[in-house]
Amino acid sequence: EALEPFLDRHAYVEKPPPEVASCHAVYYTVQPAHTPKSITLEIERKRGLLSWMVDTARSYGGDPGNGGPAASADNAGGLVGVEDRTELLIVDEAQFLKNNALEQLRYLYDRDRFGLVLIGMPGLDRTLTRYQQLYSRIGFLYGYKSLDAARVRDILKQPSVFGVDLGAEAFSEEAIAGMIGHSEGNFRTLGKLTQRVESILEINKRTVADAEVAQLARQQILLGPS
Repeated sequence: EALEPFLDRHAYVEKPPPEVASCHAVYYTVQPAHTPKSITLEIERKRGLLSWMVDTARSYGGDPGNGGPAASADNAGGLVGVEDRTELLIVDEAQFLKNNALEQLRYLYDRDRFGLVLIGMPGLDRTLTRYQQLYSRIGFLYGYKSLDAARVRDILKQPSVFGVDLGAEAFSEEAIAGMIGHSEGNFRTLGKLTQRVESILEINKRTVADAEVAQLARQQILLGPS
């Protein structure tokens, strides 16, 4: 979260937050329409910018204006002239990956030896078994269990969650009950619902969500019939 606001920029003029110095992971979301080249360009760009920001925060007090590490873009979209700081690559929506894209990820993994986590919908493991070059490198498979009501309540009582800053008292008890039911314990669905709640509250100039807001959020995302 500390690094994400900087990743969409190609030149830095703002002071990076100190916590960037300890960042070591890159998060990439697969788009349904992709090519091996587009995946490589975006991943390498994020890895290069991660390295540049980490070195800036560590070596120059977080101020790019103090003569931070010099870097230039290479043909792959990353940065040269800085040490690679990527220890972990997290790939979300991995169920969209095509065979040639999986081969590209395997190549990057073998070449640079970072940790690799693939996150996707149920059935991703079966897809990967058909691609033995990558599947043979997988250490373990983990299926996420549904969140229970108490865990959903704890999450919604956090002042900041899912990239949304609503405050710890943003959900009434009725809204929490609605969110528990609508999400059915699915973490990703809960995130989508929370983000929709934020938009609804902002549009209606409200600060607290009730059962009606939770229901409206449920109707605005693609969950299928109640």
